[in-house]
Amino acid sequence: EDVFVHLTQALAEQAMKTFEKKLMGCLSLSELGDVGRAAFAPDNPPLKDMDLPSKLVFIAPVKGSKRMAAKVTAYREEAEKKGKGADGFPYISNLGDSLRSTVEASDEHHMLDAWKSVSQEFTITNDHGRLKNNLTTTKRKPPDMLINVLFDGGGYTMVAEIQIHLRSIHRLKQEQHFLYEVSRADGIHALRHSLAPAPSPAPAPSSVSAHGVGLPPPLVQLASDASSRSSMGAVTALDGDAAADVSAGGSGNGNGQPNPSQQAAKSARELELELSEMRARMELMEAELAELRGN
Repeated sequence: EDVFVHLTQALAEQAMKTFEKKLMGCLSLSELGDVGRAAFAPDNPPLKDMDLPSKLVFIAPVKGSKRMAAKVTAYREEAEKKGKGADGFPYISNLGDSLRSTVEASDEHHMLDAWKSVSQEFTITNDHGRLKNNLTTTKRKPPDMLINVLFDGGGYTMVAEIQIHLRSIHRLKQEQHFLYEVSRADGIHALRHSLAPAPSPAPAPSSVSAHGVGLPPPLVQLASDASSRSSMGAVTALDGDAAADVSAGGSGNGNGQPNPSQQAAKSARELELELSEMRARMELMEAELAELRGN
């Protein structure tokens, strides 16, 4: 199992650029709205009055080997409970999100348009890829569209996950991310580590929307307009880790780096208080979701 985990991670790293180009390329070919790639974390959005593209794409790093291994173990244990045992081997074949991305749509029209673009580009059919439509869910979870796509990663077939969210719902979803971290953490030490601030990425080059709307770097990298796209519809994305999460900020030690004290883990008491606040936010989110469903 460990060999398959590290092999899958390596193949995903190799296929990352292909996945980015295919996703950004198909979205940018649409005549409806504009497309941009976010260089900020979903849970750390810019000011509400910032002019964002109608389709904002978040590209996550390749899933870590530790998290992959945990999911593979869960798949194996589930198979053993059902009496299937070795029939499900290799269990890594159940992993559909080593490559992950989110498309945040400004409204339902751009959400539907994103689905049409993705389904056409990745040829999603009953036996090729998967759509899990959660838009009408009655469960206590934000409605979304979860898509697993298959593509040629460079001589091998790779699977990736694309989530399509309504922007207002996606922002509300981030409010419960802390509770998600709590639910899957092995203990308080793991939780503290997961909440430690990350270093800021290198600045991204400035860019201008195809519709003439300027967006300050490094928050968004916009796709080119039709007149400047390559014949393959590929879109130049940020290099390397330029789309990594942006830290929440704060004062540093004078050289642009956070002080060790600023990187210290939150105390158990602080985490408890934050958990209480998150529960209150979840109640508010559930009320807003109920109102949206009613409309």
